[in-house]
Amino acid sequence: METWLLPHDITAAQCKVMLLMYREGLETSAELCRRMNLDSGATSRMLDRLENKNLIVRVRCCTDDRRQMRLSLTDTGRVFCWQLPSIITHTLNDLMAPLTPAEFKEFARLLNKLVDPAGI
Repeated sequence: METWLLPHDITAAQCKVMLLMYREGLETSAELCRRMNLDSGATSRMLDRLENKNLIVRVRCCTDDRRQMRLSLTDTGRVFCWQLPSIITHTLNDLMAPLTPAEFKEFARLLNKLVDPAGI
């Protein structure tokens, strides 16, 4: 995935943050910490990098407590998120390229065997 993210100057971890914000509507650092299982310092540094890349913006949500911030995708961030299906498709195609058609069929069979009981 890193290969396809390189032109966007974004890491897979940063991509995950963007995806959680875009698809699941997460809008606080605390929510992202819990979902990504990261400490607040690591999350804050990642958010700083995304903000410096103009992909997200922090918006003060309360006048009473200056520490309370909401996160929001910028227009640039939303455009990046719209490109994610294509990036993921390219990534998966690259990952599966070494498999022969028979190996791919077997891989799909085994994956379904794991996924079906899990209800995914």
